[in-house]
Amino acid sequence: MDTRTVDAEHGLEPIRRAMLEGGACSVEAEGWRRELVHDPAVDAPLKHWPWPFPLLSPHRIRLQIYEGALRVSTVRYSKGRLDEAIENFLVGVGPKTKIIITRERSLRGARG
Repeated sequence: MDTRTVDAEHGLEPIRRAMLEGGACSVEAEGWRRELVHDPAVDAPLKHWPWPFPLLSPHRIRLQIYEGALRVSTVRYSKGRLDEAIENFLVGVGPKTKIIITRERSLRGARG
């Protein structure tokens, strides 16, 4: 796993990579904690198509909102709506707000 913290103003591409490769992003804003998650084991397509079609099939991304320890909302997006999911994740987040990004694969693992 590869975990890092970035300012929201520099977070767009790292968030995008985490959602495409598998990972999670977390931010606290407006008194709420938000998590944007793509876990390939959980968010894989509902249909199991023969190879190589799973590469093209729609995976899901989840935006989870917490108040304290209680999850109060979950919104699911298809990967085709990734930009919308990221936009909603970042609503009301200041440019210097820290975002924690955890990716399933480390940078070396993704290349090697």
